[in-house]
Amino acid sequence: MINVLHVVGAMDRAGTETFIMNLYRHMDRTKVQFDFLVNAERACDYDHEIVSMGGKIHHIPRYTLINHRSYRRAFRTLLTDHPEYRIIHGHIGSSAPIYLAESKLQGRYTIAHSHSAVRITSPRDIAFKAIARPVRGISDFYMACSPEAALDRFGRKIAAGDTCRIVNNGIEVEAYARGPESIERAKASFGFGEEPVFGHVGRFSPEKNHRFLLDVFADIKKSLPSAKLLLIGRGPEEDATCERARTLGLSDAVTFAGIRDDIPEALRSMDVFLFPSLYEGLGISFVEAQAAGLHCIASTGTPGHACISDRAKRLPLDQSLWTNAAIEAYAASRLSKDDRCALVRKQGFDISVVADALFEFYREHST
Repeated sequence: MINVLHVVGAMDRAGTETFIMNLYRHMDRTKVQFDFLVNAERACDYDHEIVSMGGKIHHIPRYTLINHRSYRRAFRTLLTDHPEYRIIHGHIGSSAPIYLAESKLQGRYTIAHSHSAVRITSPRDIAFKAIARPVRGISDFYMACSPEAALDRFGRKIAAGDTCRIVNNGIEVEAYARGPESIERAKASFGFGEEPVFGHVGRFSPEKNHRFLLDVFADIKKSLPSAKLLLIGRGPEEDATCERARTLGLSDAVTFAGIRDDIPEALRSMDVFLFPSLYEGLGISFVEAQAAGLHCIASTGTPGHACISDRAKRLPLDQSLWTNAAIEAYAASRLSKDDRCALVRKQGFDISVVADALFEFYREHST
C-alpha cells in the first residue's frame, strides 16, 4: 500500500480541494491511500466522504509565523507517529518550507504543488511570496496546475527543469455532458425559464473579482432586461457582493446559490459563463464550464493553458469589452446546446487519465 499524506488548508469545496478529491475517487484504493493533514481545527465539507473512503484526517493549527516552532514540532511529531507516510504531497505554500524540510529530514519523498499564480496586490501577497520562496531549494519534486503557476511559485529554472511537471486539474468529463432536454430541466430546477442566464462558480474572495462581474452584469441588463445571474460559492466577500447587488438594483436578478455538490447541473442552467479573476493558477470551474459546452469569457489573469474550447475566450478587464462580448456570447449560445466533453478530454483534463499518471508517479517514488 502506498500511503500519501496531503497537506492542505481545509478540505472544503474549493478548486484545489475538489481536484484532490477527484483524484482520490479515481485512485485504486487497494494500492494507494490518501490521508490529510489540514491546517484547521473545524470540520470541513469533504470530511465525511474522506472517512467513508478509508482516509484519515489529522489536524494542526494554521501557520501564523508566530507559531513557527510549535508548528514544526507538531508536524515532526505527526511524521514520527506515522512512518507509513512515505510521500508528503504539499498544497499549502506559506508553510511548505517548514513541513517539507521536516519531511526530508525524516527521509520522506516530498512534492510541492502550486495551484495559483499570485499577482501582488497587497503587502500580504508580498509576505506570502517571501515565506514560500525557500521551498525552491527544499522539495524533491514540483507540480503545478499550469505553466504560469509553476513559474510564479518555483521560478524559471525549476519550472523548465526535469523535477517539475504540469498536472492538469482533471475533471469527471462525462458528468458535464448536456443536450437541449437536460438544459431545460436544469434551468427549471433553478427556477429559470427562457430568460438569459449568466453564471459564475468561484469562492467569494477578492481575486475572483465579483465587483467587476456585477458591474458588467448591470450593463448587460440594459440590453437584456430579463437576464439573470447565478453565483455559486461562498467566502468572505459574499456579504459585500450581496450589498453591491442591492446598490446596483440587481437583487431580484442575482441568485446566490451557495456551495453546491451539483456543479454540472448548475452549469447546464447557464447560457454564458463569466470568469473575471484578477489571477488564477488554472481556474477549474472555467474548465468545467467549457466541458459543459458553455460560451465562456475569462480574464487574461486566467492562464491560457485553461482556455480549451472554441467557445471560450480571454479578455482584459475592460467593462464595455466584457459587456459586448457577453451579449454576443448569449446570442451564440442560443444555437449551441451541445457539450465539449470530447475536446476537454482530448486536451488531457480527464481525471481518470490524470489519476493513472499520478499513481505511476507515486509508485515510482514510494520506496
